[in-house]
Parts: sequence; structure tokens; C-alpha cells
Amino acid sequence: MGNVLSSFKFVVRETEIEELINNKLKRTRVVNIALKDKVSGMLIPHPLTNFIRVMYEYRGKSLNSQLAPARVVCDFLNFLYKKIDEGDAEFTPLKEVGISGVKYLHGSRFISSHTELGNKKSTVEYYENFLKVFFSFLEEQRLISPEFPMKRYTSKNNQIIIESPFRHASFHTKYPSKKTKGNGANKGHKLKDFGQNRYLLVTEFIQKALEFTPDIALGICLQFYGGIRRGELVNVTRGDVLVRFRESFQVQIQDNRELLFKHLKDTSKEYPKRLNYLQHHLANQTILDNDLVWEVYSKHIKMLDLRAKRNEIKNLSALFVDSDGKPMSGTVYERRFNKLKRSFLLELSTTEGRYEDYKLLSETHWSTHIGRGNFTNFLFDMGLSITQIAIARGDTSIDSAMEYVDEKVTLQSLREAINTLKNMSVEQMGRIDVDVIKNHWRDRLKHG
Repeated sequence: MGNVLSSFKFVVRETEIEELINNKLKRTRVVNIALKDKVSGMLIPHPLTNFIRVMYEYRGKSLNSQLAPARVVCDFLNFLYKKIDEGDAEFTPLKEVGISGVKYLHGSRFISSHTELGNKKSTVEYYENFLKVFFSFLEEQRLISPEFPMKRYTSKNNQIIIESPFRHASFHTKYPSKKTKGNGANKGHKLKDFGQNRYLLVTEFIQKALEFTPDIALGICLQFYGGIRRGELVNVTRGDVLVRFRESFQVQIQDNRELLFKHLKDTSKEYPKRLNYLQHHLANQTILDNDLVWEVYSKHIKMLDLRAKRNEIKNLSALFVDSDGKPMSGTVYERRFNKLKRSFLLELSTTEGRYEDYKLLSETHWSTHIGRGNFTNFLFDMGLSITQIAIARGDTSIDSAMEYVDEKVTLQSLREAINTLKNMSVEQMGRIDVDVIKNHWRDRLKHG
């Protein structure tokens, strides 16, 4: 498998080829497995690409359906290189004999390594399913001589089912328990925002909400473009929304639990946290408006008006209403959000060129509060100071905003921010200067 393994890495690449079909040249994209020289960057096509061709491409599988097994195979091969470099006695013989020396034992150790990293059960099984197909291919091509033949049987639907050889008792393969909620290398890692691609991802997430969960699409806008927390959001009434259409958008944060949630025994998920430190009449949040926000707002109000006309709404004050016509509780909003999240991740997983976005969002923990994180980073991108960001978030200290600050922020600027906040009138909390929105937000959206 080479002499200086640490200098090489297996990678997946999409390339465009020309094929002669019915005497016409046709351009198609294909998936390849290549060996990359880390120093020179040179890519060397690898014969194991044939696994993707035979098992997926030639069977009519889409490009996205080919990418997943290709990535698992590359991860496995890179794992072999890593263990050889570490001098692991179970792997070092591979340095001399190459792929022909690969055994089920090596696949078992690979699966166990993902369990040890803290991956959840479904993720480990995802790796295992593609890996057993890869081993089946190697066996059928007589490229390996495994410890024992693989077991296969035909299902009721005439599908060939391959039993995982890695579950043999002799290998002691480790699998996560059903209760494991880890997230791979990011076990316990809570995602703060959507990362560098946040502008596109937030837009797509809202557009998906319009299509899939229109009853909370406006809520998604208020969270991602206004940093409003879940408990604060479900308390918002129609009268709390202060808009000048396509000019300004503000939301009054109030404790409306007596008005909206008398039917609930426990209203802990409906508590507006901001009112812990701000008086009711001061909790006013500015929303970063754009064309999408106004589109969602218009559709939401029309939907409410239509349902009210049909006598489907039990409390006409509510801005967010569940399927029974009651004010939407925090629990229901959270459930709808998670349903949206699952659909969004599924769509990302099958969208060409979006693997990195999918990996970031699928291997980390995030919930409704991520809207507040994205909002904070939008404020940073607008060039606001730490003080301005804390004010815009409706915070009375810089502590929460500091989670998003990197080492570029000097100690002096932090001291200035703290002193400024001490002297800041609480009436300013949650407000953003109109000129700042116009010059640093809307212009940024127009010009990218």
C-alpha cells in the first residue's frame, strides 16, 4: 500500500467525461476514487473506482447515490493508512501485501472506531452497510481472501441481502447503544450557527419551511433574523408585531401566557426569557428584514386571516396557531421545527455539491436556538461592535455575544464594550439603528 503512507490520502472526486452514445458525444459526471499526494496535490486515479462503477453507476444509481459509498470507502482506506503509520500490529502486514491482505477484522476495527468517537447508532450502521457491500465486491472480484465466506439471502422482495460479517462474535465489534446520542467526532458539540455558508443555508431553510411547515415559517424568520428565543416567539401576538411594510419590522416581547396558554398546565417552554432582565415595555426586538421576510410575513397573515374566516382559530390574538386552532405551544413549535430540520437535512444529503453543508448540520446538535446564533453572526458581518451586538440581541451584558468572538477582538475593545453597556439606557435593548440595517444589511444582501 505504499512506502510513505502519511504523504497520501484517498479522496472522492467528481469529474466530467464524454461518452459516445448513439453516435453522439454526451457529457456526464462520474464519481472517482483517487489517491492524493498531500505535498504536490497531484491526484492519481485508483482502480478501486471500479467498485463505484460496478455496484452503483452501472446499476443506474444517481451521482449522489454513488458519492456516499465512495466517501465511506475512502474513509476506510484512510483508516487503514493511519493504523499502518501508527504501527498497529493488526494492520502493518498490509504495508507489504496491499489490499489483498484486508480482512473482516480490519472492517470491524473501523466500525468500532466510529463507535468510540461517539457516533450515534444510525451513523455507525450507515458506515457498516456500505462497508459490507465493499467487502462483498472485493470478495466477488477475488481481490481478498476473508476469514469466512459472506452470507447472502434473498428477501421477500427478491432483493439480495448481505449479512454483515463484522458482527461475528470473534471480532468483538463495538456498536453504540440505542440511547447513544453522540455526533461523531463532534460528540456533545452544539452547533452555534450555520457556519461560513450561513446566508445561503438560512435562506434555503426558510424556503423549505414555506414549503414544508408554513405555519412556522414566520417564526423561523423571527428567530434567524431577530434572534428571538422559542419561548419569546410563541408569546408573540398579532398586536405585538409592529411593521411598516418593507420599511421596518419590530416585535414586542411580552409574557402573554395568561392570554394564550391558559389551557397548558406547564408553561416553562413558553416563558419569555428576556423578561428576566428587561421590563415588559422595554423588550422590543428589531428584525433584519429582506424580501424573503416580507414574503413570508404576507403569506402568514393571509393564512391566519383565511383560517379565522373559516372559524378555525380559537384565539384570534395568537400569531402562531397549531393544527387544532389553538395558540402554538413551545413544545409544538419545537416538534414542527425538528420535522422541518429532518426534511431539510434529507434534501441537503441528496443535493449535488452540498456534502460539506450536510455533514456540518447532520453531525452536530442544534435546535431552535441556532436562529439566535445565526442572527448574532449576521450582526458581526455587518461590522457592529461587541456593544452594538449585545444591544441588538437584547442583552444587558456582552457575555453571550462573547461566545461568537474570536481572538481578533482586543482586550481594550472588550473593556470599552463593558463600560458602554453599563451606561446604556435599557430602552435601547433589542434595537438596531435603521441606517445600520439599510447600509450594512440590505446592501450586503444585494451585493453578496
